[in-house]
Parts: sequence; structure tokens; C-alpha cells
Amino acid sequence: MDQYWTGASGVVVLFKGKDFCIKRVKRVIGGRLLCIDVEWHQLKFRIINVYCPPDLNERLEVLKEIQPLLVCGSDVILGGDFNCLMDKKDRMTVATVRLDSSSEMLNNLIKDFKLNDTFRYKNPNTPGYTWSNGTISSRIDFLLTTKNILVSDAAVTPVFSVTIQKLTAQ
Repeated sequence: MDQYWTGASGVVVLFKGKDFCIKRVKRVIGGRLLCIDVEWHQLKFRIINVYCPPDLNERLEVLKEIQPLLVCGSDVILGGDFNCLMDKKDRMTVATVRLDSSSEMLNNLIKDFKLNDTFRYKNPNTPGYTWSNGTISSRIDFLLTTKNILVSDAAVTPVFSVTIQKLTAQ
């Protein structure tokens, strides 16, 4: 399969079934940050989908916008491409791995709001790399939830591209 990059970015949330009632959609940063309040079988929760740019300063701006969205009185599912590591073990490379300020900001959000890293919780000894360029592999895509959301399984599986993997949780 041929690959190309259009320079476009975007986030999307898809719902399967008719049991979801979408209460509110907020496009916080176009193409970067989407917040949806949902009811499902009388349960209320918030879905936040994020695409953080590769540029550190732009990534920090997106991460700053997430914190107020987490203060909502509902359980939260926060997921997407964060373009940063949570931990040094999230990268396979021969070079020295350093965590930048966006990694620190992400880890603080996780700690402050008691978010659960669904993949790491279910797969503590599996690398779970979600991106690779053939030389370096990294886990930069995360699905984080508040503690009340129970996850029975989480996996990383190949998709259309050699460089990108799909992260799922049930």
C-alpha cells in the first residue's frame, strides 16, 4: 500500500449502535481536540479525543486545554495520539531516551485526575508500540479512563500502515 501525508490532522469519535445519546459536542481545537458528553444506558460519561502535534510547543498548548475538560463530574475516556511518551520504556531505540515537558504534563494529568492507562493496566509487560518508522518504535497513543470505567481487555493491532497501530480497549 502506498503511503502519503496530506498535512491534515483530525480527530473523530464513532459510535456503534443506537443506545448512545450524545448530549454535547465541543470542538475545543479544530482537528486537535474534541470533547463529547454522552449517555449510555443511563450512565453519563465524557469522551475526549486528542491529536497532539509533533511540535513540542503546539503539543503543550493542546495538553493545556485538556485539564479543564477533565473537571466534569462524569467518568472520562481520554484517548488519541499524544505524540509523546509516558515512560522511557515506551520507546525502542538505540539512542538515549529523554522525556520532554509534554511527557511530564501528560503524566501530571494522569496522576492528578487518577486516570488509568488501559493498555498498560492490562498488559504490564508488553511494549505496545503504536508507531514505528522501521528504526524507532514508540507507544505514543493512549486510551486513558477514570477508575470507574472497567476495562476487560486492551490491545495494539496493526492497521493499514506499517507505521501506525490501532489501540483498543473493551
